[in-house]
Amino acid sequence: MSSIKYLFVATFCWLSACHSTPDAVMRIGTNHWIGYAPLYLAQSQNMLNPQQFRLLEFSSANIVLRAFRNEQLDAAALTLDEALLLLHSDDEVSVVLIFDISNGADAIVSQPEITQIKQLQDKRIGLEQNVLGSYLLKRALDISHVPSDSVKTLDLEMSKQLNAFQQKEVQAVVCYEPVCSQLVSLRGNKLFDSHKIMGEIVDVLVVRNSYLEKNQKIVQKVVDAYLKISSVKIHHPEVFYQQMAKMLQTDVASIQQFYQKIIYPSGAEMKDFIQNPLRLKNTKKYFQTLCLIII
Repeated sequence: MSSIKYLFVATFCWLSACHSTPDAVMRIGTNHWIGYAPLYLAQSQNMLNPQQFRLLEFSSANIVLRAFRNEQLDAAALTLDEALLLLHSDDEVSVVLIFDISNGADAIVSQPEITQIKQLQDKRIGLEQNVLGSYLLKRALDISHVPSDSVKTLDLEMSKQLNAFQQKEVQAVVCYEPVCSQLVSLRGNKLFDSHKIMGEIVDVLVVRNSYLEKNQKIVQKVVDAYLKISSVKIHHPEVFYQQMAKMLQTDVASIQQFYQKIIYPSGAEMKDFIQNPLRLKNTKKYFQTLCLIII
């Protein structure tokens, strides 16, 4: 647990110092998660110059992790458990930003005939086989007292989950928005979601320490831009929903529905979280479960 505390606290000290450094391009990788969309909104509103900040969107978190490890990225938008996986692998990284806390936006959705987690025994479950997918599934199974080895898993990227569900190639899917809502619209049953383990699925921005030490002002610009957008979400949600709907080319009602399942920390809350990362709800269970997955 001391490692995760250092992962956050050291970062906060670095950004606070913020020495003058030469400008450099910052390559930031994300997957298709609505919680990361405010970064792209910030760039569309000229807060992040695209010549200096390259936002690269990948089809899955696994590809983001691979690109980061191959040094094709300077920063990566990941879940906290994925950040811990990097730390576990001796990657020298720091968390500089808390994007959001999932409050129902990650879920397990089953075919109509399955109505409870216990019915997943001997069933095939599709999921992106990364730390997050495995973590959410294990937490759901543990809470329902279902042995992890009693289910069959199929590696299934988010872009393929809808079709696999429709073709009944899987009996359930571990997914996140907007796929969750799409599956429910097909008469799928939401068996479990992140609201039941609130505080355990946190999205963060990870930066390579070697980049951070030389480019603190660049990193600070990203943090400032994101906080400005999240402030609009917190204090003027109707404006945020309209801006996001326009950028994503969808309706305001859908955007509002998605973002009601995500908690955006304010600047003060983010600072408190960074200084006290072990205040995660169910911290002991979180680390016990995570250790079983990454070791």
